[in-house]
Amino acid sequence: MSVLSRKNKEEKSAAQPQKKPWEPEPMSEYASIVIWCIRRIDEGPFYKMAGNGMPFFKTDSEAKQWLEKNYLSGSTDAAVILGLMYERGLGAEESGEKAVELFRDAAEQGNAYAQCQLGYAYKGGFVVEQSYEKAVELFRDAAEQGNAEAQNALGEMYFHGYGVSSRM
Repeated sequence: MSVLSRKNKEEKSAAQPQKKPWEPEPMSEYASIVIWCIRRIDEGPFYKMAGNGMPFFKTDSEAKQWLEKNYLSGSTDAAVILGLMYERGLGAEESGEKAVELFRDAAEQGNAYAQCQLGYAYKGGFVVEQSYEKAVELFRDAAEQGNAEAQNALGEMYFHGYGVSSRM
């Protein structure tokens, strides 16, 4: 190997940071969204379902398979995250219908975050027929369970007089 080619090779390798053996593989965009969603659920039953700590996924399909498996096993938190995936088209084909179906399934089982997401769907008429009254009902159910986002959304509904009989 010539001195010049060795020097070019050394310069290129110096320019690129070397991955340490203990560092994890970079996450896909979807996997990072899944982890954000897991954290968003306030470290509730989803963490218990995941075992000791948060799961780590190297690929979108690996994360989606894991979530689908847990959804089919009855996890409402997995249903919510899958719903968010479908709603945003992250790691799954964008489908508002599928998102609302998953939110509705989890909301009917009492998942506060799903109730809040479904409330937003009714408030904005996203895939479902717009109904401020139904949105208020869902926000109230979630707010009564301590969901801060639903409490805020319910307050906004009252402030603007949407779906309520009188303004506060």
